[in-house]
Amino acid sequence: QIIRAADEVFAVIFIAEMVIKLIALGLIWGRDAYLKSYWNWLDGIVVMVSIINMVSSSQTGFLKTLRILRAFRPLRVISRNENLKIVVTTIFASMPPLLTLVIVAMLFLLIFALFALSYLSGTFYTCDLATSPALMREMGKDFTTPLCIPDFIDQAAVSGGLMHGSFDPLLSTWVGNTSGCPASHNISYVRPTSDTPICIGRCLPQGYSQYMQPEWLCPKGLTMTEELPAACPASVERNISADEQRGLDYVDAMTRQLVLPCGGSMVDANGQVVMTGKNMSCADLFCGEVDQETKWRCSAACKSAPYFCVDACGPGLEGSAQCESCLMECEAQCRCPEFCEGLIRDAALCLEQGSRWLPTISQSFDNIWYAMLTLFEI
Repeated sequence: QIIRAADEVFAVIFIAEMVIKLIALGLIWGRDAYLKSYWNWLDGIVVMVSIINMVSSSQTGFLKTLRILRAFRPLRVISRNENLKIVVTTIFASMPPLLTLVIVAMLFLLIFALFALSYLSGTFYTCDLATSPALMREMGKDFTTPLCIPDFIDQAAVSGGLMHGSFDPLLSTWVGNTSGCPASHNISYVRPTSDTPICIGRCLPQGYSQYMQPEWLCPKGLTMTEELPAACPASVERNISADEQRGLDYVDAMTRQLVLPCGGSMVDANGQVVMTGKNMSCADLFCGEVDQETKWRCSAACKSAPYFCVDACGPGLEGSAQCESCLMECEAQCRCPEFCEGLIRDAALCLEQGSRWLPTISQSFDNIWYAMLTLFEI
């Protein structure tokens, strides 16, 4: 209460001061008119914000933001002290040379950020080992996880691929994949090479993409406060309303990660490319058909991709079935990057086997902006 009362008292004092200045100096006309001094501009802004705050009782977001400008009140002291005015004027006068130095510093950071992007991109991640997955250090650099995928996905069963078999740490080998897949996931799928991407399909909030998904896959956003899930722990017994249940279902749908083939191609036992998982590929499920220009762009990008299909299309393998399948999966991921995240090697093995691929630190070098920001923090 004391602070609020003091706020109103000082606001009245500042208003009175502004009125006296306006009467004595004039607003625009005259050698020392009020608006001809930048310090008076600062005083005027602070006073106008105080007046708006006094006459309005609204708590809307705009007025809340406007009230932040009252933090400029201490700067009024500068206009009363000649020494402080000299310091501030000097700082503003030095801005152009400082800007040149900032540009040079940013170019310096950019050079090292490009090096970091080339050599450290994607390296600050690790598998959480929640399901004791078999990674490349246990199975070798060419291992890919055998998967069982459903032949279609609909509103009755939204589920991604399941690993076929499991890793036996005693034998250091993969076991259990000689039998058939279960009825719910009756199609066997395996990536031809470790650098062939597998996709993690996830929804985006409505309006963040041009592609539209069926509501049973990516539901519409919540519209009522009654739909927001409660913060009560699961141990609390209570009745859940139909509206809140919709909110819970929405959160589950928006946070789930589906392990899916990017395009659905693989190499069969005869060495031929087959579209085994086409019906439930991530690209078709989330984005559907795309324009021809996007297809051409993705085809060109995947032929020179720095990570995908490097081994699959290595020297002498350019026209092989594994190269063709890998490029098809890369292009499918490229056509739908907002919803389908392509992963390879350890990252793919980790997700395929039910664990999570997580950043080890908050910084990364995954793109040029993150790289420059990380170097700036260092």
